[in-house]
Amino acid sequence: MTHQTTGVSHLSNPKADVLSRDNLPTTMTAAVIDSTGSAEVLHTADVPMPIRINAEVLVKVAGAGLNPLDAKTRAGRGVAAAIPSFPYILGQDFSGVVVEAPYEGHFLKPGDEVYGMLTAPRGQGSYAEYVTVPSLQLCKKPGRLSLIEAAGVPSPPSPPGAWWSTWQKLTKASGCSSTPPPEGSATSRFSSPPTSVPTSSPPRRPVTPAGCASSAPRR
Repeated sequence: MTHQTTGVSHLSNPKADVLSRDNLPTTMTAAVIDSTGSAEVLHTADVPMPIRINAEVLVKVAGAGLNPLDAKTRAGRGVAAAIPSFPYILGQDFSGVVVEAPYEGHFLKPGDEVYGMLTAPRGQGSYAEYVTVPSLQLCKKPGRLSLIEAAGVPSPPSPPGAWWSTWQKLTKASGCSSTPPPEGSATSRFSSPPTSVPTSSPPRRPVTPAGCASSAPRR
């Protein structure tokens, strides 16, 4: 991670060098923790590249949202008990560019700008150069949002339900249908609003329709 803006850390321009599977590196840089503790336990390290399987999408990360659950988990609270092993990569919210899709006719194509959320700590998180994520947890980024703004959308809502309201507006503007997140979802319990994205009114002009997943990401 090289820069931080309004709660979002981001890497270098991911679209400038989208790689094919044959040219992908075997390792990547990530912000990891070797144990829970204060912010000082976060450090960068070279880690193995994630391997895409089945219906997953390989994404080169442009922005990783920093939300309260990440901080709580890093400190040993939150969902820290579910961390499978160390070193561990934190982060759930992200935006980036598709490198590899599940199959040739998939609605997501290499080069598409997307945003979504991971199921950390069930798997490695988004504080990394690349992530693999189920396609149902991704949506194409609306053109009116930058990649950095999009990374702040998925999970920090206020008041309760604001995240879902925002997700609905963005997916509807992109020509998508969607279903509600599960009752009691952690996405309805954060205290900070989505980064640079209004929750009180829909986009003022339509966004070019684009394919996206039929279900909102679930915790």
